[in-house]
Amino acid sequence: MKKKLLPFNVNKNGRYYDKDSYDWSKIIEKSNNGSLLGEIIHGGNKTHDIQLFKVTHSIKDIEVYDAGVWGEIEILDTSMGKNIKEL
Repeated sequence: MKKKLLPFNVNKNGRYYDKDSYDWSKIIEKSNNGSLLGEIIHGGNKTHDIQLFKVTHSIKDIEVYDAGVWGEIEILDTSMGKNIKEL
């Protein structure tokens, strides 16, 4: 089931995202081939690189609309992902 993952406006960190913020084609490609990964606690990493030992989820089937980004989140069977499943 797809849900809105990123509304296009100012987020809680004061960053503004819109349809022209990124090359969404690269992000969409990663979401389609299973290589778009995320961490539940993401911060303090100024390079925005994902640390594999912190990975909790995969983001799939991204679609970009004028109002935001939609997609599916799959919680993975990583050690951190298992913690999420226990919540």
